[in-house]
Amino acid sequence: MPGMAVYAASKAALNIFSESVAGEVRNDNIKVSVLAPASVDTNFMSNLSGKSKSPSKAAQKLTVDDVAEAVIYLARQNANAWTSLADLRPLLVKK
Repeated sequence: MPGMAVYAASKAALNIFSESVAGEVRNDNIKVSVLAPASVDTNFMSNLSGKSKSPSKAAQKLTVDDVAEAVIYLARQNANAWTSLADLRPLLVKK
């Protein structure tokens, strides 16, 4: 699927761009972080991919609340802490 190559390249470019910006503003006490969530269960994603009936672990999605919690965590970090990239993936075990 050619769309995946474009997606992967743009995601990699965003990571490198954020590292470059972080290096430029580090002395100004500005944090730069990238949150890269896996598939998130939203109306947009449901409409895009259709309803998957696959019970596979790969079909599991994060919730919007999962992503919001990660954003709050990154925002609350001490100014001396810096997270350049946070990959957020669903826990692949049943709770």
